[in-house]
Amino acid sequence: MEQKGYVYILTNPAFRENWVKIGKSSRPVDVRSKELDNTAVPLPFDIYATMCTVKYAEAEKLVHRYIERFTNLRIRNNREFFNVKPEEALEIFYDVQLLIDDAEIEVFDNKKKAKLEKRKAKKEQPKPAEHIFFCKHKEGIAKGHLLDSGEFVILAGSQLRSEIQPSLQPSLIHKRAQFISEKCDMNNGLPTLRADYVSSSPSIAGALVLGRNTNGWTKWKDADGKTLDEIFRGAKIAAKDVVSSKKKRKSTLTGNRVKDDKAKPSKRRDKTRYSFDGETFYSKSHFVHEFISKYIEKHPNITYDALKLIFHDGLLEHRHRVRGLLFKKEDYDAWTRPDKAQRYGAKQANAILTSPDGVQFYVNTQWTQGSVLNIIEIAKQEGIKILIYA
Repeated sequence: MEQKGYVYILTNPAFRENWVKIGKSSRPVDVRSKELDNTAVPLPFDIYATMCTVKYAEAEKLVHRYIERFTNLRIRNNREFFNVKPEEALEIFYDVQLLIDDAEIEVFDNKKKAKLEKRKAKKEQPKPAEHIFFCKHKEGIAKGHLLDSGEFVILAGSQLRSEIQPSLQPSLIHKRAQFISEKCDMNNGLPTLRADYVSSSPSIAGALVLGRNTNGWTKWKDADGKTLDEIFRGAKIAAKDVVSSKKKRKSTLTGNRVKDDKAKPSKRRDKTRYSFDGETFYSKSHFVHEFISKYIEKHPNITYDALKLIFHDGLLEHRHRVRGLLFKKEDYDAWTRPDKAQRYGAKQANAILTSPDGVQFYVNTQWTQGSVLNIIEIAKQEGIKILIYA
């Protein structure tokens, strides 16, 4: 029988706040951490978390590889120190745990232990509740019930709206697209939930179903038309649960507010260029076209309908949504507008892209610096590094 070992996350008060050591050991981690407490470091190491498995060497490589996919976070190439927050490293442990059958994670922090227990609880199949609530929209209906924890279960068979509203928070745009891609089947063009799904709150559940910001406590109603709020909370609504439509939209890359749809276009010509490798540089429209092409390569089984949900029209500024971000070739050919070639770059080489399910389409060429940030946000979620040259 193979002996189990450990992959560990160590922190040190003498290090910078976001520095961690991620390594492996065939012995208990407290023994290893004491070995590292030598004259080279002024203070002893603290054990943040460990993963115990017979495949500890493989698990360590997976963790290191996962971190380096995103950017060069290794402090030195021949060292096991990384410039990453310990809680982010722990999230990577969770992802790797799904790939290792016998992996067991132990967290040496009370708050993180609580989160781990909550995460495990979410994986358990919730028991059906007698009080069912409904969320209706023009295309269909979703069903669900509230858990004692305050989380909300969207029941299997629930139908989601096929499109989203531009007001939906950027963080939820990608979450919803991923949710549809991983948890839903397409029935007559309508995303339909494959199995029960536990959402963190009724409002997040409502946003996933409706594709817009909503207060789930008033939107989910039972067969008698009574809201969740009326049944469980009376007239009080927890402000922290409301998905606010007034929340500022920010780019995680730059921290700048995304331009408003009504903002006046700048008279100064934008010469910003975007690159994937630092060698080839693209203008805004060519960058978006190239990124969508790379996205298809990375997801060889994605359908055109799923692409439309991810690269939806709301990523464009309002004045540029004439026929949408993605536009089928057959629809383009039937369109009589004289400037259509300009709007979709039809005269450019390789303008037509083809989805894995065989649909040929064009990509809108009308982009601003603000709307391109929405594409960069998707790139970050995919772990693709984008270099920007002003």
